[in-house]
Amino acid sequence: IPSHQMNEFVMRRTEHSETWKNLNVSIDESGLRNKSSITLEQGVQMSSTEYNALLYEWNKERGTLLLLNNKFIIDKSMTVTEIKLKILQQHQQQWTLPSSQYKKLRLRNCVELSNRVGKAWCNHLTLANEGNGPASTRLKDDVELCIELLAEEEELTENSLLITVQQWHPDLQTLADSQELVMFATDTLGDLKIKLSHMGSVAVGNIAVGKPFAWQLKDPKINLPHIKWDFISDVGELKNDMRLDHGSVLVYKNNTLKEIVLMAEEE
Repeated sequence: IPSHQMNEFVMRRTEHSETWKNLNVSIDESGLRNKSSITLEQGVQMSSTEYNALLYEWNKERGTLLLLNNKFIIDKSMTVTEIKLKILQQHQQQWTLPSSQYKKLRLRNCVELSNRVGKAWCNHLTLANEGNGPASTRLKDDVELCIELLAEEEELTENSLLITVQQWHPDLQTLADSQELVMFATDTLGDLKIKLSHMGSVAVGNIAVGKPFAWQLKDPKINLPHIKWDFISDVGELKNDMRLDHGSVLVYKNNTLKEIVLMAEEE
């Protein structure tokens, strides 16, 4: 292998161990002993702060993850904005988006095997972010990331809340598909109701909002009629008063419709 191609292959102790990234480590520190074996394979030599990511595109309507790039190199010091810009640079012809429109991309972690996606990441955060970054607990080679292409721009910052909402139909006892919307942490419950009214066909004054636990959404017919609706006033703030965080889940309903209350044995 010519010396100028050293960055085109990687080494690891065994087939399933981590890639050696710090090439200045001594042989003793690497764990090699007499008659030890080394695994070599074609790949890009990364530094100790770089990781290889599996990049997918998330299609929310179809609920599918499509692999875009299995060799997407990221550095833990990169912000989410910088990662989005790099994705646009590599896939600009595919999406025909200029780099200035990176706000039309939403970045998340994902699990391709179970076809699940995590919370959207705020643009100002780095991957490491001193142990509190969006992927800090999952940051390793072959970490799975997905990008979602949005119709409109959105800016997720430290003052943003990306909330998942679902409409509960009390008369039909059905829960609509989830939708996501961006609010400011200082927005009020009244501000949220205005947005919910624009999303659906319920008048602002007829909307009631609840904050269910995850287990309550597993059996909404039994549980949702018993949750506390509008547990704060409309002037209460979403973060300080309603205790919402980035990724919180809410349900809302038309409170003029009669609620059908079932007991567990009646279902």
